[in-house]
Amino acid sequence: MTHFQKQLHLLSVVALALLASRAHAESWCAEPVWAHEWGVQRFGDAVRPANASEPSYFHRRMEGTFAHPSPVRDMEVDGGERELPVLQFFANGRQEIPVGVEVGFREGEATSWYPRVDERRSAADANGDRAARARQQLVALRERLARDFYRPTAAERQGLSADPHAQLVWNALNLTPNNVSLRPAERDWVRALRDVSAARWVSSGPEADRFVYYEARTQERSALRITRGEEWREGHRHIIVENTSRFDVHDIVLVHREESGTFVIQVPRIPRRSHAGFVLEEHRPEDVAAATHAHLRSALIDSNPLVGRSECVMMRRPFEPVEEATGYRLSAAEIDILLGLWSEEFFGREGTSLVYREDEASLHSKMPLSIYTDMYHYIVLKRLGLAVWRGALPGDDAVHGLESERGEEPSQSAPTPSASSDSERQEDTEDQPATDSSSEEEEPHGAQEEPGCSTSPKPANIGSFLLLALVLRRRN
Repeated sequence: MTHFQKQLHLLSVVALALLASRAHAESWCAEPVWAHEWGVQRFGDAVRPANASEPSYFHRRMEGTFAHPSPVRDMEVDGGERELPVLQFFANGRQEIPVGVEVGFREGEATSWYPRVDERRSAADANGDRAARARQQLVALRERLARDFYRPTAAERQGLSADPHAQLVWNALNLTPNNVSLRPAERDWVRALRDVSAARWVSSGPEADRFVYYEARTQERSALRITRGEEWREGHRHIIVENTSRFDVHDIVLVHREESGTFVIQVPRIPRRSHAGFVLEEHRPEDVAAATHAHLRSALIDSNPLVGRSECVMMRRPFEPVEEATGYRLSAAEIDILLGLWSEEFFGREGTSLVYREDEASLHSKMPLSIYTDMYHYIVLKRLGLAVWRGALPGDDAVHGLESERGEEPSQSAPTPSASSDSERQEDTEDQPATDSSSEEEEPHGAQEEPGCSTSPKPANIGSFLLLALVLRRRN
C-alpha cells in the first residue's frame, strides 16, 4: 500500500468514525428542562403579606440527611429578605428526572428551606476567602474534565464538589409524575401551587411537594433610592429615582397614594449608576389598576415560555451545572401566583412604594444558583427577581434613602440634604457594598442619564430580600 493509499484509508476510517459518532449522538439529543425562579426583595417599610407565611414543617436547621443515590453531578457523562421561595417542575411523559440544586446568598444567611437539604454551609463558610479559592479550583477542574472527547472516570467525577459558595445543597431531587404522600398544606399559597396539576411532584426521601423552597435574610441594599429634585416646590414635586447599583434596573413602578389621589410613575429601565427625574403631579393615571398590576403583569409574562434550543444538544456532562439565566419572563400562571401574593403590598397601601425588577446578572452575583440534571436533559434557566421598598416621599427638611432594618442588622439613618461636588458624588456612589469584590466591574465611562435628572446621590439602605420561586419544566 502506498503512502497516499494509507493516508486515504486513514481519512476514510476517521470519516466513518465521525459519521458513526454523529449518528449515535443524534439519537441522544437532550431534552429541555425549564428552570424558572421568581422572588421579591423587601426594603423600607414593606412587610411580608400575611398570606405568604411559611408552613410549620419547613426546615430551619440541619437535621441530618435522607438516603439518596449519588449526586446528580456524579452521573455518567454523555460524550432585603428573600422569603417564600418555591421551585416547581413540569414535564410530559411518565419518566422520572433527577435534578440537583445548589443556592447561595452572598450577603446573607439561609434561614429556612424545604425539603430537607443534603448539605448546609453557614454564610461565614460559604462567603469567605477559602470558599472563593475552592470555587476557582472547582471551575478549573470542571473545565479540565470537560475538554472535547474526554470521558472522566467515576473517581474523577466524584472529586467534583458542590459549589463552595452554596449554603443549601440538594444533591439528588427526583421529579416524578406519580402521586406522593403530602403534609397538610397549612397555607393558601401552598394549596395554590399544589393545584397546578401540570407540575411534577418533587421528592427528597420521604418529603415531597410540588415545589422546593428556600429563604434567606441578608444585608443587601436597595438598588434604587428616591431624593428630592432641585425643582421641588408646592404643587410641583420633583423627585429623582436613582440607581446606585452596578447593574441595570428594569420595569420600575413608583406609586404614591395620598388623600388627593394616586400617582403612578413607570420607567422601563434605569442604567446602573444613573438616575431619572419626574414631577409627581404629571403622573396621575385614570385607571390605577391598569397602570400598576396590569402593567407589571404584562411586562413579566412570556406568552410562549417553554421554548428550547433550536439545535440538538449533545455531549451533556451532568457535572456541568447551568448557572446563568437566559431571560426573566414566565408563564401567566406563575406571574398570577406571584402578584396574587404581593400586589396589595406593591400597589395598594397608602404612602409610597417603589417596585423594580432586578437584572439577571445581579441575581447571579448576589444569589449564585447551580442546577444539574442527567445526560438526557439540559436546563433552560430564567430568573425573575422583584424588589419592593415602602416609605415616605422626601420631605422639606430631609432626603429619604430607601432605609430598612431586617433581622439583626441595624439600619442606617438617612442624612440631611447637602450640596455635593462631583468628587463627593463619586465617593458616595462607591460607598455602596459590592456583592462580590472579586467580580466588581469598572465604572462605565459616560453612563447615560434619563431625561430630567437633576440631583446628587444619597446613601442607599440596608434591607433584607425575598426569594419566591424556582420552577423547572421539560417537554417530550
